[in-house]
Amino acid sequence: MKRHLPITLAIVGAVLAAGTWATQAVVSQRRAQVEQADLREFHAAADRVQQAVQHRFDTLLPALQGVRGLIAGSDHVSGQEFERFMALGGFSQLDGGVQGLAYVARWPRAQLAAESRTERQAQPDFQWRALGDDRPAEAYPVRLAYPAALRAQWLG
Repeated sequence: MKRHLPITLAIVGAVLAAGTWATQAVVSQRRAQVEQADLREFHAAADRVQQAVQHRFDTLLPALQGVRGLIAGSDHVSGQEFERFMALGGFSQLDGGVQGLAYVARWPRAQLAAESRTERQAQPDFQWRALGDDRPAEAYPVRLAYPAALRAQWLG
């Protein structure tokens, strides 16, 4: 019996080692499969997000191009003209999470007071509001906003 004990222990050790190796091989292979599946799922989700964002921009593009044409084709667009353009252009129902559209002007800081006075004459609710303490050479006020419910919050 004592002669068989070392051989039995060697066989048991070899079987345990082979089992451990086989388990490691199976686990490693399964881990690689799971990682590949996760990577495919991630890429598919990233593609879906990219397509959703592109779709939102594509649905807004006609409105943005229309506003650009309105601004470029006029010396001065009033708030009422902007509101009427948006309503008649079929843009009254913004979708896709868009709450409104606004036009931001670029004014030299030296002309800010004069431009603000002119704008207040056309739109009494306009008031220039600086965002922060920085004083760049140019100011970017929100001149036009749609829908009207957001104008008081956005103008300036």
